Amino acid sequence: MGLCPFHDDEDPSFAVWVYNDREFCGCWACGFGPTDAIGFIRKLHGVDFKSSLVIIRRHARAMPEGWKSTALPSTTVRDGARSFKSEADKSLTDDPSAAREFLERRGLGELDEWLMERYRFGGDSKYVVVPHYTPSGQHVTALKYRELDGQLLTMKDGTLAFLYGCWLDEHQPFVVLAEGESDCWRLAAYFRDDPRVLVMGLPSGAKGPKIQWLRVLEGRRLLLFFDGDEAGRKAAAEWKAERPDAVNIDPGDGMDACKLTDERIRDLLTRGL
Repeated sequence: MGLCPFHDDEDPSFAVWVYNDREFCGCWACGFGPTDAIGFIRKLHGVDFKSSLVIIRRHARAMPEGWKSTALPSTTVRDGARSFKSEADKSLTDDPSAAREFLERRGLGELDEWLMERYRFGGDSKYVVVPHYTPSGQHVTALKYRELDGQLLTMKDGTLAFLYGCWLDEHQPFVVLAEGESDCWRLAAYFRDDPRVLVMGLPSGAKGPKIQWLRVLEGRRLLLFFDGDEAGRKAAAEWKAERPDAVNIDPGDGMDACKLTDERIRDLLTRGL
């Protein structure tokens, strides 16, 4: 993990990983990627495909003898679904102390059992393991491993095509869309007593809407609750362009849902609605 070169990044959000024997990179905050080395060089230097190859060759020749990639390992397509499901199941039965402490630090300790059961995440004594499921809830599409400070340690990625929490969709009339998993948990805790509300999260940071997401949300009231930074506000504007009826709740400069008290959330909702 490192600071993203494509936006004003304060918390490391840029990752490199291996998937199906190929290296990829991307930023979970600004939405850059996933892409390969060519896509990264083209973006970084503003060059075309041929020029990017020249730059890559020059860097490759400069690497010391015996150099090997330090990209984080993932899994192959063939074994991916089975491996993801096995690891997800294991994370639910291992020592959940890291997940409990993660929630405690965010003021959600009293609801840790409810949140972990509802969103089906867990971990071990060191890391929080966050599975992403298909809408049916039967298959795991990706696994994220987070440290207690929330930093993404690594991701085992098959696909992040679905909204986080989509397996909880029972066609509730109100949908609250957060920027990520922990903000999703925070807002779910706030709305836990209202069966009309479904809280879901963007699967890979602040991004505009995909066609399949818009279809899932069609005909329902939509509330956007993204981070109060450049990436979050850009994503909110892109969502509003496709869903002008959506209500956008801006938590304030440098803020996100996890940093807000119930009283502050209530105040923002009252003013926004």
